[in-house]
Amino acid sequence: MKMIVSSLLVILFSCNSTKKTVAQENFPTGTYEVLELKAEKFKPKKTYTINIDAEKQRMSGTFDCNTFSSEYNIDGENIEFGYAMSTKMYCEGNMHNEDAFLGNLNNFNNFKFNGDILEFFNDKNEMILKLKLQRS
Repeated sequence: MKMIVSSLLVILFSCNSTKKTVAQENFPTGTYEVLELKAEKFKPKKTYTINIDAEKQRMSGTFDCNTFSSEYNIDGENIEFGYAMSTKMYCEGNMHNEDAFLGNLNNFNNFKFNGDILEFFNDKNEMILKLKLQRS
């Protein structure tokens, strides 16, 4: 009986680690600098970073006022983001950048990762967001 339980645990953990490796092949976990966001209202005041956890398939970050977090699902080179959770502070004159980003999150349909550059595209294959992985 112990042998069966041990074998099942080995199989279970082997499958789980394979899933993590596949998710991390799409683009690695890390901190990414926002290089470009094609949105009319996006006027960067500083360097913005976005954290990606490939194992949990979660993106998070902070703009001028609030923090956000969103899960994502990947199918090949297609990506779909879930509902973004965000803090709800109002900061006079500092909401446009996060509104521009969060307003475009559901427009990200596919992506390309090449070297340290991660780009997200809409359904017309127009680049919306360009990020650069920060290497330490």
